[in-house]
Amino acid sequence: MINILLAVFSMLAQGTSDFVYKRAQDRGIVLETYLMVESAPFAAAALLMGTFLDGFFLNWTTVIIGLIAGVFSFWAIFCFVTSLKTGEVGVNTLIFRLNFVFVAIFATLWLEERWTVSVGAGLVFAILAIGSVTLLERGGGERIAGGRRPIGLALLGMVLFAVLNVVLKIGIRDGANVGWLIAFAAFSWSCCAVVLTAARKKFVMPRDNWIFLPITGFLKAIAFCTLLYAFRRGGNASVVVPIAQLSFLVTIGWAAAILREPLTRPKLVGLGFFVAAIVAFSIRS
Repeated sequence: MINILLAVFSMLAQGTSDFVYKRAQDRGIVLETYLMVESAPFAAAALLMGTFLDGFFLNWTTVIIGLIAGVFSFWAIFCFVTSLKTGEVGVNTLIFRLNFVFVAIFATLWLEERWTVSVGAGLVFAILAIGSVTLLERGGGERIAGGRRPIGLALLGMVLFAVLNVVLKIGIRDGANVGWLIAFAAFSWSCCAVVLTAARKKFVMPRDNWIFLPITGFLKAIAFCTLLYAFRRGGNASVVVPIAQLSFLVTIGWAAAILREPLTRPKLVGLGFFVAAIVAFSIRS
């Protein structure tokens, strides 16, 4: 039960962070420098929370897994946040958060988590959720805002984030420290952001960057720390991650309430299938 509650906390924090990212994009942030500097409050908050949850020890597993995780995390989030710039926050967030489909597959193959009927049912419901939003939304000749590119970026981010979750599970299983793992991930994340910033020659730090990045950094630290601590307590990746990825419901709720994005029938159908997938995956816990 504790693992489920930890996954719920991760869900709430991540869903709110995704919405804040969208608002930051609307305000005209410079994404390259935003992602580079955001790693500082993210790492600081993660170290504090990680020390409270898991102590302050350090080992080579923590260092190696942390550095690898930072690279996957950066490019996954970069693809996702870029997709929000011209696409609908509700649609792209739904696609991105369905990365748990691949997590379930990878966990079964690499982590030897037991395959059950409920896992198979969850995969079917998840595929139906993606199809209902990305295909039905364009029924009758209508197109999703922003065209295909934002959806493609969201899908790429989805796969990268799935690999990230499995890498994190492996690291915690092999004795990595929660806080330090995230801190080293933040370091490699920052290095990726520096390379991107230099390549695009965008060194501007507008006022809106400073306003939003402490918020998203803190929220992401909560999301990752609670997720990793659930792994530390023995939670299966194919159970904990799907629950955490329900965060897209939080994002869609904020988008509908504040941005007035319409809750169309395909979105509602997708939500229904997504909830069904979450329930199916969670039965095995």
